Amino acid sequence: MLCGDCEDLFSEKETWFANKIFHPYLKKEKTIFDYDENLAYFITSVNWRSLYLDILDFVENSVVGIDALECLIESEKIMNEFLRGKRNDLGKIENHIFFFDDIKELSVGASNFADLKPHAIFHRGIGSYTFCYEDEKTYGTLTNMMGVILVTLYHKGQREVWNNTEILNGVGRIEAKDQQIQSVFGNELIHIMETAKKASEAMSVAQQKKAEDRIKAAGEDVKNYSVFQDWMNDMDLKNRITDK
Repeated sequence: MLCGDCEDLFSEKETWFANKIFHPYLKKEKTIFDYDENLAYFITSVNWRSLYLDILDFVENSVVGIDALECLIESEKIMNEFLRGKRNDLGKIENHIFFFDDIKELSVGASNFADLKPHAIFHRGIGSYTFCYEDEKTYGTLTNMMGVILVTLYHKGQREVWNNTEILNGVGRIEAKDQQIQSVFGNELIHIMETAKKASEAMSVAQQKKAEDRIKAAGEDVKNYSVFQDWMNDMDLKNRITDK
C-alpha cells in the first residue's frame, strides 16, 4: 500500500506512540498522557489503512448505501492528503482514544456482558475495521490495540456523545479515566466480543488441548502473566454485579 518514504514516516509515528502511550499504559506506569501532533497523525495513519481496504470491499460487495459510501470515500481522500502533507487539517473528521480499563462493576441489566469475557477479549485483542450505522449517520473506523481503542469518526449522528476521548491535531492531554461514550459504537464493542466468543467455541479439540498444555507447562508462573489477571477479572465480574 505504501512507498518506502511513507513506510518510514509511518514507522516513526508508530515508535512515538509505542514509547509515549502504548507501553506505559499497558505496563500501568501512566494514565495521563501529554501529546503533540504525532498522535493525531498516528491514529489517522492506522485507521486510514483499514478504511482504504474496507472501501474496496464495500464497493465490490455493495455493503453500504451511496450516502455512507460517498462519506467514506471523501474521508479517505482527506486523510490521504493529510498524511502526505498536502493539507494541515482533517476537516470535520475526529480522532478519539478510548482506554478499555478494568471494569469495576456491572448493573444487573448488563449481566450478559460478563459472559463475553471483556477483559480477556480487549486486553489480548488486535484488530481494525470500518463501521457504518446508516440510520444514525454515524460512520467510523476502530482499531483495538490490546485495550487501547483508536477511533476515527467520519460523521457523527446527532445523539453521539464522546467525552474526554477526542485527540486534537496538535498539543493536548488525554487521561485514561472518566471517559464517557453514548454511541452506537458501543454495539461494536459487543460485536467484537461476540465474534471472539464464537471463534473460541469453534476451536477444535486439538487446538483446545494445545492451549491447555501450554497453561499446564507454565505451572504456577502462569499467575504472573497479565492474561491470567484478565481471566480472573472476567471470572470475578459476575460477583460485582450491583442493583444500581
